[in-house]
Amino acid sequence: MTHLARATPPNLPSDALEQFDKAVRECYSTSLAVDVSDGAWHQAQLRLRHGGLGLRSLSLHAPAAFIASLMSSGHGCLDNTCLQQAITLYNAKVSPPDALTVESVLASPPTKKALSSKIGMNLFHGLLENASPANKACLLSESASHAAAWLSVVLLFNLVYTWNPLSTSSGAAANGAELRKLNTNSTKCTELGWTCIPMAVETFGHWGKEAQSVLSMLASHLSISLSQPRAAVVADIYGRLNIILVRSVSRAILSRAILSRLPQSG
Repeated sequence: MTHLARATPPNLPSDALEQFDKAVRECYSTSLAVDVSDGAWHQAQLRLRHGGLGLRSLSLHAPAAFIASLMSSGHGCLDNTCLQQAITLYNAKVSPPDALTVESVLASPPTKKALSSKIGMNLFHGLLENASPANKACLLSESASHAAAWLSVVLLFNLVYTWNPLSTSSGAAANGAELRKLNTNSTKCTELGWTCIPMAVETFGHWGKEAQSVLSMLASHLSISLSQPRAAVVADIYGRLNIILVRSVSRAILSRAILSRLPQSG
């Protein structure tokens, strides 16, 4: 599909690309077992650094792919008709300052990365502009500088895991982690005049008791400020956090898969 977007004028395969995007969205929803809203799906299409999942829409980025491919092949200098059509479609997807002209493209051929970055930024700012105060704060926090830096942590070889066969009840790991956090940090927090609230979540989504209490309190406040049912706010909070959790777990699994193939030093 990427080859189709790069080699075909974007107005021709638009229906096919939109159907592909729809299939990706359905697959994503099925994998997470959630009904993804339009806003959540648009955020998922953003880059990781902008708080998204990197699931770029082919139909959205097709003009950028075609323009970059056309110019890198040299055919853009032969016939400007297809180039102009692609530029018109591209300009409809970016902010006015980032709009292209045939002359500017011929003078300085842009890369696919640069063009797609501007489309992504326009999508990002559009989400911010139309978001509720709570959603806007959430998106800004997820896209802040170094917000996702911990996802790039390189895991160590020969990791040692411990398992307590007596702790087999649901949520035992999360509750145990919260207790250890409390024992480790409570004294220091008290000295600083802070309240220590340990929060933990298991890999497969079970939240510790303290974490559930905090999220419940946040949902109560948000439901009042947003004039929305508390149950809907709770579902939205857990849905958002579930997406972040799945993304981080996937990243960790991928990191281990890559590292396991690297030669270990003596």
